[in-house]
Amino acid sequence: MHYVYKIFTDDEIIYIGKGNGNRMYDHIKFAKKYNPKNSYPRSLNMKLINKLLKLISSEVEIFHEKLYETSIEDDAYDVEESIIDEIGLENLTNLTRGGRGGRKGYKHSEVNAAKFRKTLIEKAVPANIKANKGKKKDPIKNKKQADSARIVQREILSSPEIRRKAANTQRGVPCPQRGRPNVGKSNKHKQSLSISATNRFKDPVQRENAAKKASKEIGIVINKVTHTFASQKAAAAFLNISENKMSLARAGRIDCNVLGFTIL
Repeated sequence: MHYVYKIFTDDEIIYIGKGNGNRMYDHIKFAKKYNPKNSYPRSLNMKLINKLLKLISSEVEIFHEKLYETSIEDDAYDVEESIIDEIGLENLTNLTRGGRGGRKGYKHSEVNAAKFRKTLIEKAVPANIKANKGKKKDPIKNKKQADSARIVQREILSSPEIRRKAANTQRGVPCPQRGRPNVGKSNKHKQSLSISATNRFKDPVQRENAAKKASKEIGIVINKVTHTFASQKAAAAFLNISENKMSLARAGRIDCNVLGFTIL
């Protein structure tokens, strides 16, 4: 016996097919065994496989139902194609209009189509799905759903237990050093920054500008006492730190308070 069947959930029809024996259960069995590392025929319906895998992972219950049985295979094909046409191929995971492969020029049997169309369509397509066919999604409703999802997410993250687990996943991961945005996080990054700085100071104009900046008068406060120096080099010598460190402090890349002074 040949039959037409549907695979569906409480909310939608997934697939319309024609087969015999246990054919309608083969799809979900194959989806559970599917391995993307294996090679499969190009004709494999990945649209259906991915849909079933998504539903299985979400623990959504999947149902199977026979819509029509006959001993004449062509009748089964006719009914299958009629149901797919009514639902709309774009609303299913079917790749074609039916098991015949949607051959160009094929004509339905008018007698069979007229005989089975009404009753089978009513059985195959629930009223709520027919009512929503072709309707555009409501942006206001979509926004409400998105807002609800955000609220649920905030409620989940407000749980101390969940926050603790999230913190544990980041335990041991180094945090970026604040106040030093241009310091490389890896040796390769540091090396590229060093090369960039070297190339930058090969330019005579940039060297002259840097020298002028370093030679400008600088004021430093230590223990509420202000000291004025004629150049950056003199200030660095007074503080007993390298001129490079002094330059970084003036650029704000080193916290002066850690070194024990404040730059005016």
